[in-house]
Amino acid sequence: MITEALLLADRHLQIEGSNRQMSTAIDDMEAYTKLTDNVFEQILFSTSMELAGAREILTNIRHRRLYKCVGQFYTENEINDTEEAIGMQLAGDEDINLTPNDLIVNVTKMNYGMGKKNPIDHVRFYRKSAPNRAFKIPRGQVSTLIPGHFQDWLIQVYCKRTDEESLGTARERFERWCNAQNEQEEQEANEGPN
Repeated sequence: MITEALLLADRHLQIEGSNRQMSTAIDDMEAYTKLTDNVFEQILFSTSMELAGAREILTNIRHRRLYKCVGQFYTENEINDTEEAIGMQLAGDEDINLTPNDLIVNVTKMNYGMGKKNPIDHVRFYRKSAPNRAFKIPRGQVSTLIPGHFQDWLIQVYCKRTDEESLGTARERFERWCNAQNEQEEQEANEGPN
């Protein structure tokens, strides 16, 4: 929500003394040093009509009227759809007034820094007796507690609308989307490698 408020305010909030927008303040040391947490209060207590949308979001944050989590889904399969495409799928075109703009979809790839590879396979060790010769630990000497895969995708969905009907619909559609993803994963697993 803070990100959304700052994006709405960016074009309309000039950093004092530099006449720069917040998003370009990093290019000017004077402007960047003035870019502090005070920006939150500048937006919140402003009377500018251009900052009304950002001010409303920050007011909602202060009063704990936060976007509601619809759900989250983990998978080891790569998510090829964009966040916007998933939002469009979830909003659908049914009779309830739920639009893609009412949903926030976050797709996060999580791994150990080497994608699907086991990072331990790339670590080299040294012995005191041979400090100039690196070696890999044989698979049999590595714990069997190491995970079977090393990369996950996390999909989180939040709804900006907090009425029960909208939340219920968003949760139902996200659950259907998750079930479809699970069915696709099972089908791919049954088909096996080609």
